[in-house]
Amino acid sequence: MNKPAYKNILDGSKALISFHVSGKENLQALLSLAVMSGVRMRQIREALRSSGIKTITETSMLGNKVLELPYNIDKQKILSTFRIFPG
Repeated sequence: MNKPAYKNILDGSKALISFHVSGKENLQALLSLAVMSGVRMRQIREALRSSGIKTITETSMLGNKVLELPYNIDKQKILSTFRIFPG
């Protein structure tokens, strides 16, 4: 997170991490943080790519653009999503 691309998006904002039960005995983490008002999905995608993330797909969820990043932990497939909500 020391890369300039992240600094331009986050601008020192604080993060909230919460954990939720998902399915049978699965724990899912949710990271929520405020980004600067002018941040667009393109900037988030570029920041993620600059960190070496290669597989990023863009889709729509409830009319909002969503970036999806698939990855595996202990042979379990996991999908991270990034969304921007105005507010």
